[in-house]
Amino acid sequence: MNNRQFEAYKAKLTAYDKAIEGADESKTFTGLKRRLYACRIYLKKERDEIGTKPLPDPRFDERKFRADLQAAYIQHVKEIKAGALEEVNSTIEEKKSKVHEMVMQPPTSSHMALLQALLMRSNLSPEEIEEVANGLMNDFTALKVLEDIAAKNGYRLDMPMNTNISKMMKALDTAQDYLTGAVADLDKFSSSEGSHARYLYFFGGPGPNGEDGNDREYQTIIDALDSTPQMNTFHVAAGNSPVEEAIVQQLFSKIDTSKSATTFAAQIHDILESHPESREIAEKSKTWGKAVKSTEAIYELAGKTALAPEQTAHDKAEMPYYQRGL
Repeated sequence: MNNRQFEAYKAKLTAYDKAIEGADESKTFTGLKRRLYACRIYLKKERDEIGTKPLPDPRFDERKFRADLQAAYIQHVKEIKAGALEEVNSTIEEKKSKVHEMVMQPPTSSHMALLQALLMRSNLSPEEIEEVANGLMNDFTALKVLEDIAAKNGYRLDMPMNTNISKMMKALDTAQDYLTGAVADLDKFSSSEGSHARYLYFFGGPGPNGEDGNDREYQTIIDALDSTPQMNTFHVAAGNSPVEEAIVQQLFSKIDTSKSATTFAAQIHDILESHPESREIAEKSKTWGKAVKSTEAIYELAGKTALAPEQTAHDKAEMPYYQRGL
């Protein structure tokens, strides 16, 4: 079988949008990139507020106020990075576990019957092998048996990566190393702050020579691993990730719960006004979600809104993926 023939249907079977249809995107490498991007935008806003946030009271010592904000920011960076690294490592381990499951999964009875019939043939054509391979693409063991049958008939199957365990494991190790570096650069917003050029691309900013920020290196990882159906989790996870929950807890940490219901709701409303990019994860929070939704209902009934004013195109481009509708 020639490469062109095999590539034609391999591309069809490994198309990204088909492979992750119905999958939990938070468990894909596309989703991981978007979540880390959201964390980076959040941290950038928090750091900017160190020098711009107004004093709660003009009698406050401004130097001490700024120093306290700086100390809180440094601690929060540590917490966000720890949560993000945990998420990266757990995702990689889950993917590796799925590779092992794929190897251990026995062929279906119908596939076994088909392979046994092929073994009794001595004149298989490349076209027949191609058609059979097309139907076995999600059955790792059966596909490997077919590869042996093809070899005995004098043909070589140029198999996609999701049938090569060593290549998949190597790709996962590469992804883990890459994402570990991205986590380390979460709070480095330019090359002058020590950010590696590859992560300026990763986080979507312009490259060192003014490029559009297209991260081809990480896109190679996405193409290789997100297009393997056996490595994806096909359900929609409820609630926030550890990193997102940490952001919510930080945002709402200074709310005084002893105040009246009206004051309590006003505090939540002010946070939603100041941090519209975190509204969705606030609604999903196990701790604060119910209070956030109640506050939004109160302000809606009062003819007000818990949403920030309409953003300009530039502001929208700076917002996390879940606010830009990606």
